[in-house]
Amino acid sequence: MSSFGEAIGPVCVPLARISATTVSPSCLALDLAQAGSHRKWTTIALRFLGILALRTGDGSGAREHLRAAVKAADGMPIHAAVGCAHLAIATARLGDVGEAGRLVDRAFAEAERGWPYTLHEVRLARVEVAAARGDPEASRMVAEALAEAEREGFLSLVPRLETFVHP
Repeated sequence: MSSFGEAIGPVCVPLARISATTVSPSCLALDLAQAGSHRKWTTIALRFLGILALRTGDGSGAREHLRAAVKAADGMPIHAAVGCAHLAIATARLGDVGEAGRLVDRAFAEAERGWPYTLHEVRLARVEVAAARGDPEASRMVAEALAEAEREGFLSLVPRLETFVHP
């Protein structure tokens, strides 16, 4: 067996037992990551499940998946930073802005140890938490986050940030 086959072998076993018509692709991705004991894939799959839950209005489900993603990301600053940022957004939307603020602080600390691109996600979380708090500095934070995203070409966040300019 090739090294690729050996690497994916443990992951492919669950495919024989899972019907694609009964399991969502997102859940299947998580199952495959966990079956292969791959922490990075597991945290990514959990984070995406949390983001999907948040976008469909399931704040509690989002927080549950995102907490698990952050836990799985222990020791991986890039994934911990992005996970904490999304968990902060979910937590703020559920009304716990104090905890959301602490999560933003943790996200910044993790981002400083990781890859600079993660700061864009963290800035978005800071903006959303500040807006949820009614922080008078929120508009300044939006302007800074927009300028950084545009300057560094991280344009996928611009539309989300612009929602805070004229809510």
